Amino acid sequence: MKAVKFIVIALVLIGVGVFFMFNYRQDLKRRQQEEAAALASARQTAGLSLQAIESAVASAAEAETAARERKQKAAQAVQSITGRPFSRRPEKKYLSAPRAPRPAARPAEEKKADEAPKTKEEAELPPGMLTKEQIERMRAAQMKAKGAEKPKEKPPEPAPQTGPLVPEDLAPEKAAPAASPRVVHKEPEIVILARSVVMEAEDVIANADRLRNLREEATTVANQAMAAIESRTAASHAKRLQGMQAVAAAVRAEIEEALTRTNEPYEKTLTMKQTHAETMALRKKQQERLLKEEELRQQTQRELGQVGTMHNRAREHLKTYSYGQALTETREAAEALQTPAAQKAAAVIIESYERMQGLQEFLIQRINARRFRWGWGHGPAAKDVIGASETALQITGQAIPWDQVPLPQMLRLLRHYVDDKNLDRRERAQQQLALAIFLIENGLNDPAESLVRTMRDQYPTMHDDMDRLLPF
Repeated sequence: MKAVKFIVIALVLIGVGVFFMFNYRQDLKRRQQEEAAALASARQTAGLSLQAIESAVASAAEAETAARERKQKAAQAVQSITGRPFSRRPEKKYLSAPRAPRPAARPAEEKKADEAPKTKEEAELPPGMLTKEQIERMRAAQMKAKGAEKPKEKPPEPAPQTGPLVPEDLAPEKAAPAASPRVVHKEPEIVILARSVVMEAEDVIANADRLRNLREEATTVANQAMAAIESRTAASHAKRLQGMQAVAAAVRAEIEEALTRTNEPYEKTLTMKQTHAETMALRKKQQERLLKEEELRQQTQRELGQVGTMHNRAREHLKTYSYGQALTETREAAEALQTPAAQKAAAVIIESYERMQGLQEFLIQRINARRFRWGWGHGPAAKDVIGASETALQITGQAIPWDQVPLPQMLRLLRHYVDDKNLDRRERAQQQLALAIFLIENGLNDPAESLVRTMRDQYPTMHDDMDRLLPF
C-alpha cells in the first residue's frame, strides 16, 4: 500500500515537473521571440533614423553648394562695383570735427586781484556765512531767473559791492561746450547686401559641416545597433540615433531658413551688378563715341587745313586763269580726304573752279561769235577783241596769252558778255554766279556782294547754289 502511494506521489510529482518544464519552455520561446522582435524593431528604428540623417546631409549638401555659389557671386559683385575686394568686417570711416579748446585756467594771482577787499563786517563772519547784502543779491538773482520769460529790461547799474564775494560753489555753473558729433560714412549698399549674403552662406556651410560630422557619429552608433545581440542595447543605440535625427532635422531647418534669408539680398546684389555692368558698358560706349568724335574732330581740322592749303596753292593758277591745272591738282589732293566736312569743302572748291572754267569757255565762245569793238584798252589806243582760244586772246593785230591779260581787262570782258540782254535767263543766271565766284577768288568782295544781292532778288530758285558756293 505504501508502495502504491509512493508511486502515485512520484507520478504526480513527475506530472507537475513535466507541466512546469513545458510552461518554462513555452515562456522561454515566447521571451526569445519577443527579444528577437524587439531587437529587429530597434535595428529598424536605428536604420530609419540613419536614413533620415543621410537625407538631411544630402539636402544640406545641395544647400551648401547654392550657398557657396551665392557667397562667391556676392563677393564678385562687390569687387565689380566698388573695385575693392570684399571684406567681412564693416569698414567704419569717421570724420571728427576739431574740438573747441578748453579755456585756460586763470592763475591764482588774477583771481586774487579781481577780489574786492573784505570789509570789517565780512572779515568777522565765520567761514561759509553770508552778509545780509549778499543774501539779498542772491534772492534778486533767483527772482530774475524765474522771470526770464518776460521781456528783458535793461538792468540798473549795480551798486558798488562792499560785502564779501559770493563763493564760487554758489555761482551758476557754465555749460560745458558740446562735444563735436562724429559723422559716420555709411558703407555702399552693395557691401551691406553682400555681407548679409556671405554671413548667412557661411552659417549654411558651417551647419552642413556639422551635419556631416553628425552623420559619421550616427553611422558608428547605427553599426553598433546592428551588431548588438540584445534588444536593450540596440534600443539604447536606436534612442540615441533618434536624438541625433531630431538634431539633424533642426540643423536642416536652420540651413533652409538661412538659405531663404539670402534670397532677397542675393537677388539685389545680382540686380545691382547687372545694372552696374550695363551702366559701365553704356559709359564705355559713350567714352568710345566721344573719343571717336574727338578723333574725327581733330582729323577734320587737319583735313580742313589741307583743303585750305591746296586752295592757296591753286590761287597761283587762278591768277593766270589756268583753271584746268587748278582743277587737276585739287582733285588729286581731294582723293586723300576722309572726313565728310573736308570732302564737302573740297567739293565746293572744285565746283567753284569748274564754274570759273565754264565761265572762261563761255567767254571764248561769245567772243568768237561776236567781237567786242574797242574792248581792249581805252581811248585812242583801244582795240577790238576779235577772237579767243584756250591759250590766248586775239585783239586787232595781236594775240595776248591768257596769263598776260590784266584782271581789270578780264573783268571788263566778262561783264560785257555776261550782262548781254540777249542771253537766255537761265544761262545769264549761271554765268553771273560764276562771275560772283570769280570776283571773290580775286579779292573783289564788295562787287561780288553787290552782284549776289541782285541775283537773290532776280533768281530765287538759285538760293541753294548761292548758299553752298558763296560766303554771303
